[in-house]
Amino acid sequence: MSLTELKAEIVALLSDDTAKVFTSLVNHITRLGRTQSKFLEARREKLLDIVMQNRQIGSLYNAFAARQAELEGRMTYSLPVFTYPEVGESLEKKAGDTEIMQNFGGVDGTDDREESQQATIDSTTAQPEGSIHIANEKTPLATPKSCEIYRTGPSIVLVQNPEDFPIHRIQEVQSQYYPSTKIAALWIHRDANGTTTKVTADVDGGSVDHLIISDMRLIVALGLHEHLQNTLLLDESKFRIDETFTIELLPGQRITDPKARIVGELLPARHAYLYWLDSRCTANPKAPPFIQEARTLARKLRRRTPDVWREVKKMWDLEQGSGGRQYRENREDHLGESPSYPTTEEKIATRCMWC
Repeated sequence: MSLTELKAEIVALLSDDTAKVFTSLVNHITRLGRTQSKFLEARREKLLDIVMQNRQIGSLYNAFAARQAELEGRMTYSLPVFTYPEVGESLEKKAGDTEIMQNFGGVDGTDDREESQQATIDSTTAQPEGSIHIANEKTPLATPKSCEIYRTGPSIVLVQNPEDFPIHRIQEVQSQYYPSTKIAALWIHRDANGTTTKVTADVDGGSVDHLIISDMRLIVALGLHEHLQNTLLLDESKFRIDETFTIELLPGQRITDPKARIVGELLPARHAYLYWLDSRCTANPKAPPFIQEARTLARKLRRRTPDVWREVKKMWDLEQGSGGRQYRENREDHLGESPSYPTTEEKIATRCMWC
């Protein structure tokens, strides 16, 4: 089914007022999410209230959301796919929800049992034909002993504490190119089995508007790989020594368009110590690093000299100190790479007072 057909079926099952609210919420989430991101969660809650009213509407909506994400290739601000209770678990209704509930009644014969829990016909008092009364709150609802939650497709979960993201590890933030960068929202993307496939972020004040994290090692380090986990829990032991990140722009974007939403991918950055080994042309340097080398590397890498010097000096001290052999022989684990060079002759750049 096309998006238009799916949306038409959903709207047909809703009352006129509810259909207008549904359409407005969908448009606001997908079109205005970037400019009005602070209202995203409230709008998703309202959308959830409408979708959870009826099983048939929920199924159609999930198909609509999944189809839209597939066709438009959205990274963020896509419609959420909701999970909802099995038949028998009811939702509390406010007095203002009566009209919505009446409009859902009789749409599909499979929903008769659900509607009977929420509305009953008063046969003891004369009422106009078709009049429906809401069951008294004291009337017990017939619910099954167990109520399983199931998924109909991929889901997106909002992380509760995006402010805990290690933004200082991003090199463009660390180097003060974008010092005001903040993570406005963080989302976990899971497949139908509940397995985390990637994490996306909405960024304010940075070089990009949206960020994608697909490196599973980084996702594990952020503590977002666990099933049903929605809180960022940093595991520093999963990061490499003084690990930093770079942002690589995805191809095919209109970077010169000021209104375009720029998407980038967060990637592990190459450690400064590895660049220093490259400059020495040896994997086993004998002479310690000096500050002029750090200045040269900093200009090349477009980073600050103190940051480069700290990384190089710390790794040198670890490799030359007690237990240094463990660090030298396991550089791939600690630095992400174990370089080798065709010659063992160490090259030390000539010192210059103007460097």
